[in-house]
Amino acid sequence: MAQSSNNASGIIVPVILCGGSGTRLWPASRESHPKQFLSLTGETSLLQNTASRALRISGAKASNLVVVTLAAMKTLIEKQLSETLGGSPSHIVSEPCARNTAAAVAAAARYVAQNFDEDALMWVLPSDHHIGNELALAQSFAHALDAARDKKLVTFGITPTRPDTGYGYIRAKKSDAGKTVMGVEEFVEKPNFDTAKKYLQSGDYMWNSGMFLFSAKTVLDEFETHAPDILAGVQAALQHGVLDAPAYAKIPSQ
Repeated sequence: MAQSSNNASGIIVPVILCGGSGTRLWPASRESHPKQFLSLTGETSLLQNTASRALRISGAKASNLVVVTLAAMKTLIEKQLSETLGGSPSHIVSEPCARNTAAAVAAAARYVAQNFDEDALMWVLPSDHHIGNELALAQSFAHALDAARDKKLVTFGITPTRPDTGYGYIRAKKSDAGKTVMGVEEFVEKPNFDTAKKYLQSGDYMWNSGMFLFSAKTVLDEFETHAPDILAGVQAALQHGVLDAPAYAKIPSQ
């Protein structure tokens, strides 16, 4: 199940995105204690489960784990992950303010390139997932490794079970049907109900899981091409592993 984290193609760095406003499960989940810190499926929290699962599947060292979070949550993250990892996490990137996923991933990529290697493979994971079939995720991760090493940006799709409007949808290339890794034809962010129903009926779309695998260099190159303002903002803000608050606040939320 586990892959070596010290292969010739670069080490594997699990990157957990741990933000959230705590609104979906209020009042149990709150802004200061969002749902990833709750023990909803057992004795440990969703965050703790995510960290343990990421290390088991990837074979990465606990010292390679990177967490991107809001500064206000750092102390709670250190407490929970210390209980799970047997020591305080070495790499926490604290956002002075929320700037959405693009800035968080760009900041993580710059941090990984500076502190590990630009060819390190980043496995980007939301902190609040419950994965019922860990073996399926492990198999998907194994399939994704070669594509990520081949300078692809890999996203993990989930077969939809209902016309849900709360997820993004991915349409894979029909020519790649039956393959374990398929090209992406289209991404649609949270369609309306009628559109989501058509997507479900077509069988051509998957839910976007929010999990990604790519090298730090590959995603930074793509930011340079497609979102240079975000990359420039992150480069200006990230100094010696710390995000400067005034500079980070200027980055577009995307």
